[in-house]
Amino acid sequence: MRSLIIRFKPMGKTHNKVYRVVLAQKYRHVTKAFLENLGFYNPKTKECNLENDRIKELLANHTEVSDSVASLFVKQGVMEKTVVVTNTVTK
Repeated sequence: MRSLIIRFKPMGKTHNKVYRVVLAQKYRHVTKAFLENLGFYNPKTKECNLENDRIKELLANHTEVSDSVASLFVKQGVMEKTVVVTNTVTK
């Protein structure tokens, strides 16, 4: 089974970035080919268009999500906020 991740793919000009939300293989470079386009996000105008049904289907299948995309999904109400606990070593 392929390791899949939902992440941003940067588009647009240098100081005017727009991001596609894409489904891609985890270990491929972010600007290389992706498997599916799931929507877009413009951080300047806060415009966001997502395929919520398809995203929820992928999340139900335990597809990994990048931190920045997870933050967007929480703001848009696509997924609930989850707390990630990291293992810390104390002396």
